[in-house]
Amino acid sequence: MTTPDTAARSLLMPHQAKLVSEFLSPGASKALIIRSPPQFGMGGALTELITRVIQGDPSGNALLITPVVVLREQFRRRIEALGTPVLSLDRPMFRELLDVSPGTVAWPKGTVVCTTLAFARLPDIRDALARVRWRVVVVDEAHQASGPESSAAVAAITRNAERLVFASLPGIALPALDTLDEVRRVEWMRTDLIDAAGRPLAVAAPPIVEEVRYDLSTDELTILDSVADLISAIDVTPMASLRALSLANAAIASPAVLEGSLRMLLGPNLPGRLSSRSGSTEHEWSTPIPEAAAALIGDLIESVEDLAEDSKLAAAKKLIHRLHGYGARERRAFIITKHVSSARYVGSQFESDGLSVRVVDSAMDRTARNEAAHGIVADVVVMTMAAVQGQELHRFTDVIVYDVPTDPHELKILLSGFDDPTRRQPIHVHLLTVGGGRRHRMCEIAMKASGGVGTDDPG
Repeated sequence: MTTPDTAARSLLMPHQAKLVSEFLSPGASKALIIRSPPQFGMGGALTELITRVIQGDPSGNALLITPVVVLREQFRRRIEALGTPVLSLDRPMFRELLDVSPGTVAWPKGTVVCTTLAFARLPDIRDALARVRWRVVVVDEAHQASGPESSAAVAAITRNAERLVFASLPGIALPALDTLDEVRRVEWMRTDLIDAAGRPLAVAAPPIVEEVRYDLSTDELTILDSVADLISAIDVTPMASLRALSLANAAIASPAVLEGSLRMLLGPNLPGRLSSRSGSTEHEWSTPIPEAAAALIGDLIESVEDLAEDSKLAAAKKLIHRLHGYGARERRAFIITKHVSSARYVGSQFESDGLSVRVVDSAMDRTARNEAAHGIVADVVVMTMAAVQGQELHRFTDVIVYDVPTDPHELKILLSGFDDPTRRQPIHVHLLTVGGGRRHRMCEIAMKASGGVGTDDPG
């Protein structure tokens, strides 16, 4: 009879099995940095590696840090299927561990602890994790931990670890790891994808990337300039820095995100019309704003509500209709946005055109996300960047990136997520970019107003 353990291990490809074997071999380096494009089996290799470490030493513990909750839960299920004790560390679970032994954390022996980067860098969690002598710490998508707060947390947590594994994308610098001793570096290439008999696996070409440019109307340009004036009117404080960066991102995202961010600035008791386009934003600010800025915000909200045309949305609609013109069976696209409110706004606008729409966002639970993305056929599927993590994209031929990162590093990470060598045909990626450098100008204004202060991505 085949157990889940042997069944899972029989699926390892040669390059995965080689990585695990060499890491566990006597005399292997303390730290491993493995670089690989997505979809090359990194998850399976890391699952096998961390499971083998614990099964070889049931008295120890292992820690796995992922960038988002979706990936944390994927790893938990994989490790569980291999018969190894595993727990997902979040706030309720942490309280439960503290209740077992007040004053200390009762980490169960022989267990893999899975958590997210955002949770691990919270001061009390970071300190608790840093006190453990982990048999191995695995950091998946280590490039996501490049911010100062994340880098410091990972350094503290891994200080007492016996073995370290950092998984990342090719071509992305990891300066925080340059000082590590006894490091082995491995990079998987497309030629490494072979079956057990040494035959090359079917490998699709990389994604085909196309820039779809659109121009802003006079009214939209006026709104953008007004947002720049508002950013300059906000006093330069740490909180104002966050507001400046968030407003800049909102201004180039969608009217829904911008209006929601402006109303958030003034607080929940703002009088006046509430547009149906308003949606929840990902930012909250509790500090007051200057009175001069408040008047400008009121004028801006009216301008956004009265906006006759959304040029970015118009470009997306034109592209969708062009792709549908190829025939429904030949091209199937989905739209990806950064903000939940943008996803819902875009979906509602396509619905007003008589198209069937499914919106998949991170606010939905996992079952609802899967059902919305795969169980129902729709003319248009809109997903947030957070919700697309862990989704099966083989049935889509095209992806429209509604919110294109201005940072080349972030854009590279985003595009790499669509590079799936197991596809039969490469996916087409369409980047909606505004002409005239307006997007870059807004980000420059925000950085200047914030004193050049960046934020650590919460993952």
